[in-house]
Amino acid sequence: MREAGGWNGWRPAAIVRDNMVFARGTVLDYIFTPAEIVDLTKLSSKRSGASKRQLGHRRSLILANTRQIISESGFGNVHMRQLAERSEVTPPTIYALVGTKHEVVQQALLEGLEAKFALAERRAALEAINPILAFGAVKWDAIVGDPGYYRQIMRGATSGSLDLSTVLTIHATIADRFLLWFEEMTASGFLRKDAPFPPSVVAPLIARQFAVPISSWVTERITLAQLRPDVIASLAVPLLGVVAETERDRMLAWLEREQLSASRCP
Repeated sequence: MREAGGWNGWRPAAIVRDNMVFARGTVLDYIFTPAEIVDLTKLSSKRSGASKRQLGHRRSLILANTRQIISESGFGNVHMRQLAERSEVTPPTIYALVGTKHEVVQQALLEGLEAKFALAERRAALEAINPILAFGAVKWDAIVGDPGYYRQIMRGATSGSLDLSTVLTIHATIADRFLLWFEEMTASGFLRKDAPFPPSVVAPLIARQFAVPISSWVTERITLAQLRPDVIASLAVPLLGVVAETERDRMLAWLEREQLSASRCP
């Protein structure tokens, strides 16, 4: 048994045994043949801009395929070799571009979340509403588009198949973005500067409250049609307590339109 060094700075030390390579501290998914390792010699950090863009595209493809596997069959069926085959790369390439299986799953979820943040900000600008309400609308649209994915996330969080550190990271990411939006809305005059509770208190509370109706839908206590108004309400009700008087009517008008749209859902 001997030590195998890092590959161009991308791979941590590994152990070579019986002509196989084991990434240190990982599980059976990370057994690589020497032939597979050759692929990593192409992943130098000194690549051209075009090559770096190609690596970025490959990484995004890996994460997109991870989300697809989660949607289809859950977190327990995310296996590195199958993911590599679907992404048309070798398992060591996944390890080099993203990391361990835990990191692959976590980064896949966070990338999807960041995409929802970007969509919410665009929707907020187009509809002249605040981004937190826009995020609720975007999230509902996403759930309708791929209900299996969000069922797996919520079930994974409650069953333990999604590890606690990832659950906490996702919650913290949402709370941090809500806090940023709160600060921006306060500075722009949308929220009251004399609100009884500071954004640092309200933002994480709303982030936690936001998950409640989704959990109710996953456990089939409410239908998908009922989920939409509940998601919006979980965000809107706390905001109504801190919104500036000059913005309250516009916010209520948007909520009425959302309620009308929800009533038309099958």
